[in-house]
Amino acid sequence: MFLTMNQNTKYFDIPDVGKVKITKRQNAVNVRLSIDEGGSVRVSIPHSYSFKAALLFVEEKKDWIIKRLSNKQQQKQQYQIGDQIKTREYIINITTQHKSGIIATKTGNTLNIKIGTPHIAEHDKVQQFIRKVLTEVYRIEAKGYLPHRVQQLASKYGFHYENVFVKNLKSKWGSCSSKKNINLNVHVMTLPDHLIDYIILHELAHTVELNHSERFWNILDKIYGNSKAIDKKMKKYRIEYVK
Repeated sequence: MFLTMNQNTKYFDIPDVGKVKITKRQNAVNVRLSIDEGGSVRVSIPHSYSFKAALLFVEEKKDWIIKRLSNKQQQKQQYQIGDQIKTREYIINITTQHKSGIIATKTGNTLNIKIGTPHIAEHDKVQQFIRKVLTEVYRIEAKGYLPHRVQQLASKYGFHYENVFVKNLKSKWGSCSSKKNINLNVHVMTLPDHLIDYIILHELAHTVELNHSERFWNILDKIYGNSKAIDKKMKKYRIEYVK
């Protein structure tokens, strides 16, 4: 089965994969397969390529697609009724309520996320709401902690920077501009303290060397040790980005 959006875009239902969006693009040279953060499968093809040929390509890649979709599902944190999430400053409880809807209430440093009928915790809408609440908590904590910690570490190791900005970044823990402005992801607050320091020092090192040259790693090694090994360990930590 397929649903045509226009003559250049069609959706196909593929067994074991689900809905696949295939789009003919004017400037495309090669076939491009991608899976976004939400698990949507997309295929871009040149205008000269047929939808039938694109479907054959998807069938050839089916095992790979299924594996990637499975990994994404496993990687996505699922929150349940009764969960208690502890952040640097807050305790967040996920509970139920008799009335309908989903709300978050705050008492001191305790947040209660209350899920009412007809929703259940596993629904995407509920999971999205919980992640938005958590992201806002991390934002508050990040703005209170990170600028001061950057100042401490910069002073300790002799770095000079201009400004610190806290942002909800999709895929990067941090960045440093050529003007020596440092951007840090709110989700840095989910990391252990020593890795928060690593991210900060990594960006401070970029105020001296913008690229990842040997000079950059030498600078970082002098203050943090085996920084390349730490950088590899960072790959096991995920950013739960929410718009």
